[in-house]
Amino acid sequence: MDTVLIGGFAFLASGAIIWLVLSRLQNSEVSDRKKRLLTYCLLGLLVIMVIVVMQWHAENYKQNYQSSYLLPAQQSTVSLRG
Repeated sequence: MDTVLIGGFAFLASGAIIWLVLSRLQNSEVSDRKKRLLTYCLLGLLVIMVIVVMQWHAENYKQNYQSSYLLPAQQSTVSLRG
């Protein structure tokens, strides 16, 4: 599964939806304080979306592409204390 493609599409789609909501919000008759709070919440939601997508991509990458033949051999540590 290509998590970069799916995650990128999800980010662009959510960014477009948030942009549309914000543009309609700025033209609405809602008080400035509510507009500001909703804008912060929506932008925070977008940041959380990015974090979740990156975490999902990292977990998928580790699970599918880091197997024992790709990692360097484990070397035993030598203690200097004797």
